[in-house]
Amino acid sequence: MAKFSVDVEYRLRQGNLLYLRDGTYLKVTKELKHDILEKLAEVIYAFDAYPKKEDLAAVAQALVETYPCLKEAGSPSGCVGWKNSLKFKVGNYRAKMCRLGRLDVTVNSGKRGRYSTNGDPPNKDIKKPRKGEINFLPQYPEGLDDHNLEAARQVLVNEMMKAKPNGSLIKKEMDRTFALRRKEVVTDKPAITQIVQQWPALFSESQVCYEFTRVVGKNLKENFFEALDRFFFRKKRGLSGQLLTDLLRQTKSTEPTDIRCLCLRGLPVVLGDNPSAFFKTCSDATDKDLYSETSVGILCIEEHPQLNPSRVYSGEIQTLHRKVDDMENRSCRNNVRLVGLKEGIEADNIYAVLDNILCYTLNRPSGQLAPEIDRVHRALRPMPNPDQPPRPIILRLLRWRDKQDIIKSATGKQLTWSGQRFSVYRDFSAEESRRSAQYNDVKKRLHKAGVHFGLVYPGSLIVTMNGQMFTYNSPKDAEKELKKHLPEFF
Repeated sequence: MAKFSVDVEYRLRQGNLLYLRDGTYLKVTKELKHDILEKLAEVIYAFDAYPKKEDLAAVAQALVETYPCLKEAGSPSGCVGWKNSLKFKVGNYRAKMCRLGRLDVTVNSGKRGRYSTNGDPPNKDIKKPRKGEINFLPQYPEGLDDHNLEAARQVLVNEMMKAKPNGSLIKKEMDRTFALRRKEVVTDKPAITQIVQQWPALFSESQVCYEFTRVVGKNLKENFFEALDRFFFRKKRGLSGQLLTDLLRQTKSTEPTDIRCLCLRGLPVVLGDNPSAFFKTCSDATDKDLYSETSVGILCIEEHPQLNPSRVYSGEIQTLHRKVDDMENRSCRNNVRLVGLKEGIEADNIYAVLDNILCYTLNRPSGQLAPEIDRVHRALRPMPNPDQPPRPIILRLLRWRDKQDIIKSATGKQLTWSGQRFSVYRDFSAEESRRSAQYNDVKKRLHKAGVHFGLVYPGSLIVTMNGQMFTYNSPKDAEKELKKHLPEFF
């Protein structure tokens, strides 16, 4: 509880003595209430300029618990009136701070003005600190204004253009311009590309850590490694659980470096990614061809081979990953995906409806025997809204030849059912679909060039040009070779 002035503390102490003696509540005068609320608002503002209702209720409850003589007779909690008064007093205190030029509240001013053109309510999009931000919008350093700080920012830009920037000068100027930088980020919300141009030093490793300390008041590396040391893989089942168990068996040391290495090695397993694509190893960090197609991953420079996470992934584990994916695809050999059929078209008997749709796809009369269906279901996800695309229908045919006939008959045709277009595709695993999607850009260019192409399992592109057939196992290889034959499209 906040410490009030000597006069207020004396009166509250006397009120508590009377309350303990005969249960008499203190008669709060207007001046006394003003002094109490003013001090509470000042302390609350120091913690949070925009407290929540729960925070105000907690402060009011603490007030009447510390000074029971201030309880309100007839109030359910004894402090409802104090909470409401505190709410308005905090608002008035913010207005006072706004008139004094405090940036953390002036950034939200003008929403109730007579000439405000924004139709949103005043309490919408309030810019306030997130959890842990202790320096949300700091005041400018004493004696400095926008002109001085802008000159310091320009010094930083010029220094970063040098081959070897002065680290001590950069840190000094970054500390000095912190208030200006936070004002731009919070008020203007610039794009990342604009921030890179305005503050190039901010994107160095050292300044990322320093900026985190300036905003949150904590050391980024120490907190990250401390959390990493406490991290432990939860027990999982299936292939992921088997891979994590193998990792735990390989590392029996309790050294922090080994534990951190173990956590990093388990990241792609927990996230369901391919470890070989997540970890990259090289002896030269300037060789960008090695990781140019990797969106997120870890690059290990071979200075300490014993700590190289990618070496611990043995060939057996990668082979196991490929075999499991191949087994999943082989289990889908008789599957067909029907995309575009609206929800509810199956009515009460989905098999009867699909018999007619398959006969239509195969150009067979309705009465003729349709391919036998083993089982069928919609894609396993929540039912979409009426304005969203319907879920695909996945059906498993009893015979593989029937599936081939359906795919062949549907290729190149515009299929419609009940006035709605639909398409027929083969069914593959998520990993194989991801590999095929990597060729989308190449396929668009080949389509514009009028070149015949096709995808074959597993994840390969076949292109036919001038009577010759070319096979490519990756989009990068395809673009590199096709650029020689079709330079105007690649």
